[in-house]
Amino acid sequence: SNTEFAGKVTLPDNKAAEWPGGSIRAEGNTLKLVATTLIDLQDNTQIQGTLTATDSIQVQNDDSGFICRNSAGTVIGTIGAESSSTPNIGMFTVRNNGNNRIVLNSNGSSYITGGSLGIGLTSPQYDLHVIGTIGTRTLKLGHGDSYARVTTDDASKPLDLQINSVNALRVATNRNIGIGTDSPSYKLDVIHVGADAINVGAGNDFTGIRWTGDNHAFSWRIGGDSFFIYDVINAAQRVTIDDSGRVG
Repeated sequence: SNTEFAGKVTLPDNKAAEWPGGSIRAEGNTLKLVATTLIDLQDNTQIQGTLTATDSIQVQNDDSGFICRNSAGTVIGTIGAESSSTPNIGMFTVRNNGNNRIVLNSNGSSYITGGSLGIGLTSPQYDLHVIGTIGTRTLKLGHGDSYARVTTDDASKPLDLQINSVNALRVATNRNIGIGTDSPSYKLDVIHVGADAINVGAGNDFTGIRWTGDNHAFSWRIGGDSFFIYDVINAAQRVTIDDSGRVG
């Protein structure tokens, strides 16, 4: 008996057509193709079932050259050109219910939607979950036009924390930190136009700022109703200003 495949290939059952690079055999309703050289598939070749190749499979098409469908005929993935109008731009897609979920574009945007991406782990807990080392010059955090960006071009340039492309903080190459200035001259250089540039508070509790030298340590403190300068090493208040403005 003969087995006919789509009216194009007719082979006797369990017989093979052979050529120097391989063979094709009909076994029941299965067409088995064995090749030791390049398989070149052109036009609208369709393969149902399993295709196993130990060499190259070449698909020639100016649109989606390789299309993967499920048993219902729904496209679940493609490999090929971005479109027939851009045949030299490669694209890989994975779909879910007809919607692109993973897109890798050789000349455009690549993205993953509807899930989390894990690098170095198999169960990501966040949109991007990385176990390992990230090497990048610019890291954007946010969505659309609202984002914060941490960026450094190279070792000879500063590290900037930006909000909507405006520097909020700069770490200069000499390790000085600038707030309100892109050229900090001190370890912490704050420039602010207004009443208060820095606020240090602890509610109703005692709070202060410590200044430390080689052999001395003083702090500016607020406690109760007074502001005072405190000698940390000798454990003594040196100057006190109460809430009436009296100095003692």
